[in-house]
Amino acid sequence: MNQEQKIDLVRGVFSDTDALEVLSHLVTAKLNFHGRRAFRLSERRGEEDKFSERRMEELRDALDQIEAIIQEARINGQQVRINGTLQIELTDEAPQLRGGEVVTAAACY
Repeated sequence: MNQEQKIDLVRGVFSDTDALEVLSHLVTAKLNFHGRRAFRLSERRGEEDKFSERRMEELRDALDQIEAIIQEARINGQQVRINGTLQIELTDEAPQLRGGEVVTAAACY
Protein backbone atom coordinates (compact mmCIF):
# COMPACT_ATOMS: atom_id res chain seq x y z
CA MET A 1 0.00 0.00 0.00
CA ASN A 2 1.17 3.50 -0.83
CA GLN A 3 2.36 5.43 2.24
CA GLU A 4 0.06 8.33 1.36
CA GLN A 5 -3.56 8.16 0.27
CA LYS A 6 -5.98 10.90 -0.67
CA ILE A 7 -9.68 10.23 -0.31
CA ASP A 8 -12.43 12.50 -1.63
CA LEU A 9 -14.72 12.56 1.36
CA VAL A 10 -17.03 15.30 0.08
CA ARG A 11 -17.07 16.55 -3.49
CA GLY A 12 -19.70 18.39 -5.46
CA VAL A 13 -22.14 21.26 -5.70
CA PHE A 14 -24.82 21.32 -3.02
CA SER A 15 -27.88 23.36 -2.19
CA ASP A 16 -27.47 25.56 0.87
CA THR A 17 -29.57 23.14 2.92
CA ASP A 18 -27.65 20.03 1.84
CA ALA A 19 -24.27 21.74 2.26
CA LEU A 20 -25.16 22.77 5.80
CA GLU A 21 -26.35 19.26 6.62
CA VAL A 22 -23.23 17.54 5.25
CA LEU A 23 -20.75 19.93 6.82
CA SER A 24 -22.50 20.23 10.17
CA HIS A 25 -22.65 16.42 10.46
CA LEU A 26 -18.89 16.19 9.83
CA VAL A 27 -18.06 18.85 12.40
CA THR A 28 -20.54 17.45 14.92
CA ALA A 29 -18.97 13.99 14.59
CA LYS A 30 -15.57 15.50 15.43
CA LEU A 31 -17.05 17.46 18.35
CA ASN A 32 -18.60 14.25 19.70
CA PHE A 33 -15.29 12.39 19.29
CA HIS A 34 -13.39 14.97 21.31
CA GLY A 35 -16.18 15.26 23.88
CA ARG A 36 -16.13 11.51 24.50
CA ARG A 37 -12.32 11.53 24.63
CA ALA A 38 -12.33 14.34 27.22
CA PHE A 39 -14.99 12.54 29.27
CA ARG A 40 -13.03 9.27 29.27
CA LEU A 41 -9.85 10.99 30.41
CA SER A 42 -11.75 12.79 33.14
CA GLU A 43 -13.43 9.58 34.33
CA ARG A 44 -10.32 7.39 34.18
CA ARG A 45 -7.64 9.77 35.41
CA GLY A 46 -9.49 12.74 36.85
CA GLU A 47 -7.65 14.96 34.37
CA GLU A 48 -8.79 17.59 31.91
CA ASP A 49 -8.13 16.92 28.24
CA LYS A 50 -6.89 20.37 27.33
CA PHE A 51 -6.13 19.35 23.75
CA SER A 52 -9.69 18.14 23.12
CA GLU A 53 -11.14 21.20 24.86
CA ARG A 54 -9.11 23.50 22.57
CA ARG A 55 -10.00 21.43 19.53
CA MET A 56 -13.72 21.56 20.36
CA GLU A 57 -13.52 25.34 20.57
CA GLU A 58 -11.82 25.44 17.15
CA LEU A 59 -14.51 23.16 15.74
CA ARG A 60 -17.31 25.32 17.17
CA ASP A 61 -15.67 28.34 15.53
CA ALA A 62 -15.44 26.41 12.26
CA LEU A 63 -19.14 25.55 12.48
CA ASP A 64 -19.96 29.24 12.98
CA GLN A 65 -17.93 30.07 9.87
CA ILE A 66 -19.68 27.35 7.88
CA GLU A 67 -23.08 28.63 8.94
CA ALA A 68 -22.13 32.18 7.89
CA ILE A 69 -20.96 30.99 4.47
CA ILE A 70 -24.13 28.95 3.96
CA GLN A 71 -26.27 31.92 5.03
CA GLU A 72 -24.50 34.08 2.45
CA ALA A 73 -25.22 31.48 -0.24
CA ARG A 74 -28.87 31.37 0.85
CA ILE A 75 -29.21 35.17 0.75
CA ASN A 76 -27.58 35.35 -2.70
CA GLY A 77 -29.48 32.36 -4.12
CA GLN A 78 -26.22 30.51 -4.73
CA GLN A 79 -25.16 26.88 -4.49
CA VAL A 80 -22.19 25.68 -2.46
CA ARG A 81 -19.24 23.79 -3.96
CA ILE A 82 -17.44 21.58 -1.45
CA ASN A 83 -14.12 19.85 -2.04
CA GLY A 84 -13.12 17.91 1.06
CA THR A 85 -10.12 15.67 0.53
CA LEU A 86 -8.57 13.66 3.34
CA GLN A 87 -4.85 13.09 3.13
CA ILE A 88 -3.86 9.99 5.08
CA GLU A 89 -0.24 9.02 5.59
CA LEU A 90 1.37 6.05 7.31
CA THR A 91 4.28 7.12 9.48
CA ASP A 92 6.77 5.84 12.00
CA GLU A 93 6.94 9.23 13.72
CA ALA A 94 6.34 9.44 17.44
CA PRO A 95 3.42 11.54 18.69
CA GLN A 96 4.22 15.23 18.73
CA LEU A 97 4.00 17.66 21.60
CA ARG A 98 1.46 20.45 21.42
CA GLY A 99 1.50 23.00 24.17
CA GLY A 100 3.56 20.67 26.32
CA GLU A 101 1.04 17.84 25.97
CA VAL A 102 1.69 14.56 24.18
CA VAL A 103 -0.67 14.16 21.27
CA THR A 104 -1.65 10.53 20.89
CA ALA A 105 -3.16 8.95 17.80
CA ALA A 106 -6.60 9.41 19.36
CA ALA A 107 -5.94 13.14 19.68
CA CYS A 108 -5.46 13.78 16.00
CA TYR A 109 -7.84 16.22 14.42
